Amino acid sequence: MTKWLIPSISLALILLIVSADRQITRMLAYTLSTAGSGLNKTLQLVKPLSTQNDGQFIPLWPWSSNDESSINLAVSQDNLKPTRLQNPEQQSAKQLWLTWKSLLVQSQFQQIPIIGALLAKRLQEHTEPSVYAAISYLLAQKSLAAESKALLLDLLADIATPEALQLLLELTRNGQDSSLYYLVLAAIARIGDNRWNGQFHQELSPLLEAAWNDVNTTDSALINALATAIAKIGAPEGVNLLLLTLSGLEQSNQEQEIDRVKQEAAFNAVPQTRNPDAVGVLSEWFEQESLGTPAFEVSGDALAGIGTPESTQEIIDWAQDAPDEGARNLENWLSDVDDGKVKEALIDTSGNTKSFESTQVSEVVHKHTKLPHANDQTAFSTSSMLSNETKAP
Repeated sequence: MTKWLIPSISLALILLIVSADRQITRMLAYTLSTAGSGLNKTLQLVKPLSTQNDGQFIPLWPWSSNDESSINLAVSQDNLKPTRLQNPEQQSAKQLWLTWKSLLVQSQFQQIPIIGALLAKRLQEHTEPSVYAAISYLLAQKSLAAESKALLLDLLADIATPEALQLLLELTRNGQDSSLYYLVLAAIARIGDNRWNGQFHQELSPLLEAAWNDVNTTDSALINALATAIAKIGAPEGVNLLLLTLSGLEQSNQEQEIDRVKQEAAFNAVPQTRNPDAVGVLSEWFEQESLGTPAFEVSGDALAGIGTPESTQEIIDWAQDAPDEGARNLENWLSDVDDGKVKEALIDTSGNTKSFESTQVSEVVHKHTKLPHANDQTAFSTSSMLSNETKAP
């Protein structure tokens, strides 16, 4: 009997070659069994393959059979004793990944968010393909608990780089039969909420826009996740794409039902836009669309939600010529805007107060500013506004 047993560690390598329909799919399975101090943990890794597409398997992440560093990052378990964090701020992305994975194996869940945040920061500063490949490998492992996979997906959403997003989008190809499917969609939907370094990451939008254009299913969960992410990132090109879809102007060869689901998703997503860079494209749609059209409604909602002086000015400028029917919209929008910004927007470049054609619209402005009616020019001037604001009660 060949002796492969080492006192505390045994490593078995199984190479399985499966041939079908003149195609050979090689799956490399690594089983790492470690025994010590009463612990027996097994970690099995299979090269990740998405669902079969036109007779070909698409890898979830670029992979090479010679990529030993990625394999080691995925399967190594150097120490099963409780991990002691020593200067994690100084660790590289690879070191932090090994620490994070070790914490996962040891069920030290309280420390995982701390190391995860540091790992995300490292990968945001400098990419490390082998870490993404290792994450992909573990997500493809059938024996890994669903709870652990959920933590891996949360980690990708926290990283929020194009590489992390690409991996999440690739995972959607596994379809609704995958136990991870809805967790993946949730991670995609919230990736736009991650404003690391205090900014909107518009570099993510092209990947989402491409996925949006490639949708060939009526799966509303997938379509809503993509629309939400595009809107929350708020790149002008992405927001414009959603508005084109909503208005029916997007060039599409898709089925009518797919277009309908996408229009509904765009209608729900655009109001969630908060990126000030989108004010320009939103203003264009707001000005060209008629009151009551879906594109008009959602672009106004988004402008109010952004709430910058520029977006507020756009709403007030529209309100000057708005009909009585526009009072309802204005009421909703001004409820989301700081009253101070509304007051600023009421003054034109000459220092005069703007007036409104509709009495009902003027009433709404008066309600939110607590100032004299906008159409009463004798009582509502720049000087009176300033004096009213500076007087003590």
